[in-house]
Amino acid sequence: MLARRIALGVAAWLVAATGVVVLVARPEDCPAITVTEAQNGIDAAVRWLEVNQHPNGGWQYRYNRATRTDLGGYNYARHSGAVLALYQAGDRTTADRGVSFALDRLHREHGWAAFGTGNSFDVGASALLVAALGQRRLDTGDPKYDQVMADLGHFLVSMTEPDGKVQADWRPSTQTASGTLAFYTGEAWFALSRLERLFPDQGWREPAERIGRYVMKRRDDAENIYPPTSDHWGSYAMDETLHWKTAPSAELVQMMDGYVKRLVGIFGVQTRFESQRTGKGLSLLLRGHPTLPAGLGTIGEGMGALARYEGTRGRTDEQAKIMTRISCVNARLLARQVTGTGDPHADGAWFHSDVTQVDDQQHPVESLVAYVHLASRGSNGG
Repeated sequence: MLARRIALGVAAWLVAATGVVVLVARPEDCPAITVTEAQNGIDAAVRWLEVNQHPNGGWQYRYNRATRTDLGGYNYARHSGAVLALYQAGDRTTADRGVSFALDRLHREHGWAAFGTGNSFDVGASALLVAALGQRRLDTGDPKYDQVMADLGHFLVSMTEPDGKVQADWRPSTQTASGTLAFYTGEAWFALSRLERLFPDQGWREPAERIGRYVMKRRDDAENIYPPTSDHWGSYAMDETLHWKTAPSAELVQMMDGYVKRLVGIFGVQTRFESQRTGKGLSLLLRGHPTLPAGLGTIGEGMGALARYEGTRGRTDEQAKIMTRISCVNARLLARQVTGTGDPHADGAWFHSDVTQVDDQQHPVESLVAYVHLASRGSNGG
């Protein structure tokens, strides 16, 4: 009887172990990449953004390569995100044309400005425009857009509740704000944290901290978000906070350290899951199709900000661990980037089911730029 029980126990363990191997511990596909390869990927994507920019500074938003069809549509938050990616990549000329497009579409009232048109102005478009113009300011020192950033910042503050919750949309027709969106909240946190870095003592610190505390302590529960937000924009915000003229309090830094640890875990699981996707065979059955290029890029850029954070905090061992994950994400991105087709609307882009849109270039570029800066110059890429 004892021998039978032992045999049954061993068999159960073997079944469980086999299940873990087949269903969970699938092999990862993370080939090594070089800084040169990553930079080549950035250059190709930037060329796509150059070629597919309209004379007014906007972009061809959505394209099907199988039918060679412009699918139309537009999204102002993703427009601002593309401008940010171009400034990060060093293409100021194309980015500046994107800024001109946005400035032609500013709505002003109550002492603030919002980017958009029509009956609704969302926080994301204005927040990422602040982040983009802030990147330009950090890189050049040019004060040309300082007042625009301040006006947009005042809009973001007006959309922030006393508890730190950020309303998503403003409707001028009714003079009301409504809704929430997790990424808009993170974008507002990033934008206001960048304004505090650039313009200390001008009132940006308090709302930036208010949003940050809400995000780190309450947002996912308060807004019924599950699974927990993989907060790439919040990662940027925490990196910015460490560069404030007046250092954040020890209590806030401790809170950020805890949130960084949480995000590293979330991004790490996402990276491992994606690295096991081949899009065919058993992997397709168990893991599904590879994720959207924009989604994969957010993992890399989010971890890039966390790696910079850990470097600034002096935790080089933790930074090195994150760099391994970023390298894996970018290897996956480079393997999926389209080149050599002769189609100017396809070469340099990333596609999912033959369709690409502008954020499928934005987020991969930001991920690759983070890797290049970290691998080439250490943790001070800001």
